[in-house]
Amino acid sequence: MVIKQLVDTMLTRANDNSLTPLRLKDWDQLVKWEVDGAEYYWQSKDGQFVPVEGGEAGFMLKCSADTLQKIVDKKMPFFMALWAPVTSS
Repeated sequence: MVIKQLVDTMLTRANDNSLTPLRLKDWDQLVKWEVDGAEYYWQSKDGQFVPVEGGEAGFMLKCSADTLQKIVDKKMPFFMALWAPVTSS
């Protein structure tokens, strides 16, 4: 899977989760994903994440494409992946 498809899968999962609106209540943030140098941005809006062009992110998630693939394939829990080593800079 290409990186954009992986990030889009994560976006869909986040927005499909019934707890997301509660988690995002009063949390207006721009989230930056950096995956092997590629950058993607999500804005929290109306209880879900919306892809946007960019800006100054208040929160950044950085990982390798391999790690993100493992998360998408459910071979690694997202929580664990937050501490996975990044193999590229």
